[in-house]
Amino acid sequence: MAPPAQFVPKLMSDLFEWMSLNQNVVHPLVMDAVFHYEFVFIHPFSDGNGRMARLWYTAILAQWNPLFTFIPIESQIEKFQDDYYEAIPKCRGVGNSDIFIEFMLEEIDQCLKELASQATSADEQLNDPVKKCLTLWNLACPILPGQSWKIYL
Repeated sequence: MAPPAQFVPKLMSDLFEWMSLNQNVVHPLVMDAVFHYEFVFIHPFSDGNGRMARLWYTAILAQWNPLFTFIPIESQIEKFQDDYYEAIPKCRGVGNSDIFIEFMLEEIDQCLKELASQATSADEQLNDPVKKCLTLWNLACPILPGQSWKIYL
């Protein structure tokens, strides 16, 4: 259940302040998942909160690592949408966003594994944005076949 509308400006301000104060303490992947969860919980708009949270997700990650400019988080979430919508209320039940954070990290890991698989294939049908993404990715984050993109904090 979303908080009453009169609390939304303060809650959003607190969320942005928390991000600012913790940007050098909390890993960007974790911070982004916390932001996403809290934004959806605060529910600042009457409609489109999930879409806006996913847009912020991409923007925040792309600022941290340009690779994420080319990873369509929105499309990835569509692949596991039912699990996504289950993770949010599970967090409310336990009183923290740990379940959602772990869920999002696992899905990003899976997405990066899929990209790694594409990068190692000799598929000539990759479009230019994917080729650019894979080139940037290989320069910034080389991975060998069989390695995992697990995030260690």
